[in-house]
Order: sequence, then structure tokens, then C-alpha cells
Amino acid sequence: GHLSGNFVVCAALMGTIYVVALSVHGELKLLNFGNSVMEESYATIRTHPLQCYFPYDPLAHLLAGDRFRPNIDVIYTYAVGGSPVDKAAFESSMPQGMEYLIYPSRTKFWGLSELHRLLPAQCVAGRDLHLHQHEVWVK
Repeated sequence: GHLSGNFVVCAALMGTIYVVALSVHGELKLLNFGNSVMEESYATIRTHPLQCYFPYDPLAHLLAGDRFRPNIDVIYTYAVGGSPVDKAAFESSMPQGMEYLIYPSRTKFWGLSELHRLLPAQCVAGRDLHLHQHEVWVK
């Protein structure tokens, strides 16, 4: 009856959301619970406390027991809006012994120009940290 019809609609909607959420540029992505971007961020912060900054994963810092670090979405939005974040204020929010600026490998362009302006770093392969989901810049 009515209840089974609602269930079918709900199941169809969830299936659609699942397929749309996992599709990127027409490529169906499979769930990988063992090595997600967030899990890799969290594990790296736990292994290298105060040496890493993940601007695209601020929650990983909090979950790993670190303090909140600036989120690239906020930083870039301010820059695009004509009020770029002050470099000294940004640097004061970074870990004291920070060595690595790390961002997801699939991130292209969103906010990278602001990261270069605020935190000059040389782009290097992430061999030291053995990361699979991220690119590493050395400060």
C-alpha cells in the first residue's frame, strides 16, 4: 500500500543520490573505506603532529587533537571577494614546526593561488610521507 510505495520512492531517491554523489566527470567512483582522503589526513596529522597543514581537511585537525586550522574555502572566498586574508594573521594560525602543506591530489586550482601567496612552499612528491590521496608541498 501507501507505506511500501513510500519505501520504493525513498530507496530510488537514495540510489540516485548514491550514484550522483559518487560520479565525478562521468567516472563512477567506488567507495574505499580503508584509505579515504579524510582518513589519510587524520592518520598523517596523528603521525606527524604539528608538522602538517591540511587546508582542505580542517576537520581532520580537530579529530586528531590539533586546533582548528584555516579552511581553504574561507581563505579563497575572502580573496575572491576582494578582502584577502592577511599573511601575518594566517602564519600565526599555522603550527610552529610546520613542514608540510598537504592537499588532496584531485584538487585543481581551487584556492591554490592563495596558498602560494600566504605560504610559499616548493612542490615536491609526497615520498617522505607515503601518501596516496594527497600531494605534499615542503615549506
